[in-house]
Amino acid sequence: MLVSTCALLSASCGLWEHEQEREISRSFNYENARQVELRISVKTSAGAAYRGTLVSVHAWQGGKIDGPPLARGVTDAQGELPFRVRVPGHLRELRVVSSALGIRNRATLPISDGTIRLALGGREGSGH
Repeated sequence: MLVSTCALLSASCGLWEHEQEREISRSFNYENARQVELRISVKTSAGAAYRGTLVSVHAWQGGKIDGPPLARGVTDAQGELPFRVRVPGHLRELRVVSSALGIRNRATLPISDGTIRLALGGREGSGH
């Protein structure tokens, strides 16, 4: 796609207009949002799958949840739940909250490129 840009330039004799065409990639995204892929695993303290537990993903700003959940779902028979979430571009962290009892059931995650993996509960659980 070609886009024309115009600029008003100052010359010693006065003002003159300059037009320039620039090529913009078709894959350029004008939105200020990005896709984040999460792989969440919820286990009991003994390491067994915590199936059927509600998990929600929230925007996390200023040390608190900001607004309604961005995504919500229930873990499968293996205690796992994959999410693909569209988040505002300015957002730096997500808060994941699980309804599971008896384990650390929430965590704050920095948003990064690629897939973000989180284990709540279990032996390797990192909820904080």
